[in-house]
This record gives sequence, structure tokens and C-alpha cells, in this order.
Amino acid sequence: MLNQFKYQLLFVALLVGVFFYYHFDEILFKRPTSVHYWRQADCASLALNYYQGRMDFLHPEVHNLTSDNFTTGYTCTSEMPLLYYSVAILYRIFGYHEFLYRLLNVLIFFIGLFYLYKLFYNLLKHQFWAMCLPLLLFSSPVLAYYSNNFLSNSTALGVVFIAWYHFMEFCRTKDTKYFRRSVLFFTIAGLLKITALLSLAAIIAVFILEKLKAEERNRMFPISWRNLWLFVFSIAVIGAWTTYAAYYNKEHATSYFSTTIFPIWEMSGEEIAAVKNGIFKLWFGQYYNEALWSFWFLCTLAIVILQKRGNKFLMMVSSLIFLCTCAFIALQFAALKDHDYYTINLFILPVVILITLFDLLRTHFRSVLQSKIAMTVVFAFTFFNVNYAMTEINNRYYGWWNHDGIKNDIEDITPYLRSIGVDRTDAIISIPDKSHLSLYLMNQKGWTEYSEWSFENDVPISLNTEREGMESAIGNGAKYLVINGLDQLFMRPFLYEYAVHLAGQFRNVLIFDLSKRDERNFVLPNRRVKEILVCNTEILAPNGKKYSSLYGDYVFGSVETRSTDYAFSGNTSVKLNTEHEQGMSVTIENVRHGESYIVSVMRKKGGSAGDLVAVGKGKPRYSVSENELSSSNDSEWEMLTMEFHIPPKMNGRPLFIYVRNQAAEPTYFDDLKIVRFQSYFKN
Repeated sequence: MLNQFKYQLLFVALLVGVFFYYHFDEILFKRPTSVHYWRQADCASLALNYYQGRMDFLHPEVHNLTSDNFTTGYTCTSEMPLLYYSVAILYRIFGYHEFLYRLLNVLIFFIGLFYLYKLFYNLLKHQFWAMCLPLLLFSSPVLAYYSNNFLSNSTALGVVFIAWYHFMEFCRTKDTKYFRRSVLFFTIAGLLKITALLSLAAIIAVFILEKLKAEERNRMFPISWRNLWLFVFSIAVIGAWTTYAAYYNKEHATSYFSTTIFPIWEMSGEEIAAVKNGIFKLWFGQYYNEALWSFWFLCTLAIVILQKRGNKFLMMVSSLIFLCTCAFIALQFAALKDHDYYTINLFILPVVILITLFDLLRTHFRSVLQSKIAMTVVFAFTFFNVNYAMTEINNRYYGWWNHDGIKNDIEDITPYLRSIGVDRTDAIISIPDKSHLSLYLMNQKGWTEYSEWSFENDVPISLNTEREGMESAIGNGAKYLVINGLDQLFMRPFLYEYAVHLAGQFRNVLIFDLSKRDERNFVLPNRRVKEILVCNTEILAPNGKKYSSLYGDYVFGSVETRSTDYAFSGNTSVKLNTEHEQGMSVTIENVRHGESYIVSVMRKKGGSAGDLVAVGKGKPRYSVSENELSSSNDSEWEMLTMEFHIPPKMNGRPLFIYVRNQAAEPTYFDDLKIVRFQSYFKN
């Protein structure tokens, strides 16, 4: 017993090592950010509102006021808010510290991994495999990313691991106390996220099938029909909450949190192809490394080939969970294009595959488990995949996945808001933000530019994107307008009517008092043209390898794309396709924060794949693009226009502007014009 305790401590030490290897010690203190920061902020908002409110479990709410005709934040997730409420309790004890949220989540998931270790050890009686297999499962970038995060999906999966340990102990010892505990943990997991019920659904199906068909001596479940009440109770509790959530949302006229399905059979062929493309191009390598996908395939193939020699119960459960996984994918197919976290509770399938395969190896191929070559190979393979996950996590937090977006100065503005008299209960309008992240980060209730989309109505309601929306928010009680960046007033001229009385400024964030619109103390600075660049493809540089600008000393690249097929003005234009994707490219050195640009180009009709692009050279990543028409007429040409402002992260860096077409069909461009305005800040 003491020796086993030492090994358990060793596995805990391994988990701690992985914790630091994945840089979880740094990530713990990050606010909602990176991939799906919106859903992270929603979860964090539920917890914070419990803490700051009445701790009323049955009345969850968020910061965005999109319920009850855009007057309240009352809305309910399909999962029971056990995690959010628990975090609120921690806030009550220790104060509002977001790292407590992430820490609780990662602790629950690590406890689940510890129980997986115990499961594999009790099954195999081999310390190496017991330690290695849970770590191999944890080498998924998706699992690693969300285990130390704000969503409850990984929390539910961790509890499922605990449930499986107790269920396998029941199968091993026939002690019904383990069966009761397993059902309890499966129920908790299902309450945390309903998709965590895949395992319980499969187990119930096996239970019923064998009770109906098997003889007493051949039954895998040494329990009677009387124990069916445990399953019934579990489903009833989860069903009761789901019913309440639907009722609560209907009462508050909100569909903010999805409590519906997005089935594949309601999609067109084109939509299905787009989802497939999104999954395989974006998410496939985030679920697992390609090498590990191959490993799972080989494990499954081995189980299929050796199925007659395997554990009958495990074979049936594995098959049923596979079918449940397929059913879930079909029911939620549309959502999989943009939501990697929807798949988290499907990761129980590789767990059950491992349990099934290694039980088979234990009973028929024990020498494989004892092979030092096998252990060496799997150890190296596990480390390779853990390292892959670490790299992908870094990409999510520090690489191309992550961008500052609307955060910037919003993250730590709250003390300043309180200092100028903006109370936590004062409703605000926050721009720019098409999510609700900024509201949570500021700890202010209110509205953003979010488009409220009812699942029963195909017409979204866009907020604060024009005067009518602003007036509606003000009529519903908006007291302040918070604008993150002076450039937003240039890009959204309708806001100037409301940007009248400046109550304060925190770095680049402007706060306007909407109750004092008759007391103007703010005037928008005039923009002054710094230079104009024009490329009409007619004038070549002396060396013939570049285009010369009509004004100034700039030159434009990609002369090889010059074509006489069509022209808007003169005799030539630029022809782009997959062979030559970029054209009319120019680099503007040393751009300054606060500069603004209006870029336009003529595009021949029929080339809708072509667009305008501006990219910052170097890091952090910065890019803008546009392919929507700004004007069109009866001629064969149409105009694209793109306007953007240089953010602080681009200060002093080069800016690369060009036209682009990534389609096989050619697109023609002519008369690229770039108007560069001086910075409205003193640099």
C-alpha cells in the first residue's frame, strides 16, 4: 500500500510537471482571451454576476442586456451552473480573483486524470502504462487549452473520468457502492455539460439489452432491475434542469445561449462542405496530432480484428459510444465549423478505446505490456505529443491564434471608471465589440454591437450599428458611451452625435456621458492628408520591374501580373489567379499609431473572390481585408474601398498593401489609390 502511494505521488508530480510545461502557471492569470474568448467571457460573467448579486442559483444572468427586450441580462445555459456558482462561492471567500476560476477548472480535470491513472493501474497492474496513457490522452491541444479555462466542457469530462473509474471498479469487484458512485458522477458530469452523458447512455443501453436477452449466468451487470431507478433518477434530474433552462429563457425572451441543435440534414451541400473544410483545415490538428490520429485508428482496427477475444461488455460500450459520437456530430454538425470545444466530451471515445484495447492486451497479449521496446516507443510517442500540445497552446496564447482585438486598454480600465463616477450598475454602450467581452472586462452591464439572433427568427437584430440602435439603447437606460479608440469615430460617423461630453479618457479609451449631450466639450480632430499613392499599371519604373506611383517616389510590385485583356483606364490592368495571387503591392515604411488610410481599387465584375489587403510586417500579427463593394454601376467595373486606422501595436512598423485573388478564375484590378492621413496623435 505504501509503495502504491509513492507511485501515486509520482503521477501527481508528473501532472505538476505537465502543468508547468504547458505554462499553466502563467495562463492562470490571464483574463478571457484567444480562441473563443467570447464564450469564456460569458462563463466568467455568469460567475461574477452570482458573486455580485444575490447568489440566486435559479436566476443566472450575464453583463449583456439582451433579454427581456434588451433590458436585462437574465439568461440560462443548457448546463446547470454548478461550476459558475462554485466559482462565485470562492469569490465570496477569497475575493474576486479570476485565477481562482481557472485553478478550480484545472484541478477538477487533473483529479479526473488521476482517477484515469488509478483506473488503468487497477486494470493492468502496471505503473508505466497507468501513468503514460492518461498523459497521452492529455496531449490534445483542445483538452489542454480548455482544461485551464472558463468553460465547463472540460470540467464535465474530468468528472466523467472519475465516474469511469468507479464503474470499472464495480465491474472488477462487483461491489454495488461503486456502481452507485459512478451513476452519481455521471449525473454530475451530465449536469455540467449534457454531452457528457454519452458514457451513461451507452451503459444504460447495455444494461437494458442484457436484462432483456441474456441468461442470468451470462449477464455482465450483477445487479437487478431495481437498480434501474438510479438511471431513471439521473436522467430525470438532468431533464428537469434542461426543462427549467428552456422555461427560464422563454420567460425572459432570450435565445442567447443555445439550447437547440444544428443538424446536418438541415444544411445545404455547400454549407456541409464549408463545415468539413473548417474542421479539417482548422480544427483537426487541434484535436490531436496527425500521428496520434493514426494511433487511434490502429487501436480501433486492432479492437475490430480481435473483437471475438475481447471483453464483451467493453466491446459493446465502445461500439455504442462510437454510435453516440456519430449521432452527436450529425445533430450539431453546423456548430463544429467554428466551435472546437463542442467536441470535448467526445474525447471519452479514445479513453474507452484504450480501456478496451489494453484489457484485451492484458488477457491475451501480456508480453506486449511487458515489452521494454513497446514502453520505450510509447514513452517517446507520448512526450512527442505532449510537446506538440505545448506548442499549440503557445500558438493560441502568443501566436497567430491570438489577437488583442477589442481588449487593449479595456482589461484594466475598471478602477478608472469608478474614479470618474461610473458605477458598476450604470449601463453602458461599448464600441467596438461584436461579442460581450468588453462588458465583462469592464464589469459593466450594457450593450455592444452584438447582433441578437433568435433561433426562431432568421432576421438578426443588430445593436448600436446605426442611430436607431443607439437611441434604443439610450431609451433602455444607457448612461455612458465607451469608445475604444478615437479611430472608431472616424469609421462610424453616426457616433459623433453621441460623442459630445467627454467624461474621461483612459489611455486610448474615451468615455462619454450620454446624459450631457447638450454640453459639448469634445471636438473630433480634422484629418489631414499626408500623401496619396496611385498605381494605374500604365507607368513602369525605369528598370521595368516595378510600377511607378503617379505621385511621389513609391513603386508597386508584381509587374508580371500586368495584362492587356481588360482595362478600366488606359490600356492595362492587373490579372490575378492562383498562379499569381498578389498584385499592385506596395510597402509603406514606419507607419504611426493614429494614421488612417482609405484604399480603393477598381475590380472587373465577375471577380468577387478578389479583395484588398493590408498586412503589418513583423509581429504581433496585424491584417485587414475587404472584398465588399462600395459602389457599382452599369459598366463592367466596380469599386472596392477599405478604411482602417493604425493601432498602437503597428507603431513604427512597415505596412504592406496589395490586391489579391486566391481563386482559379482570374480577377482583374485597375487604378489602386491609397490616401494616407497624418496621425491624430502627437508622435
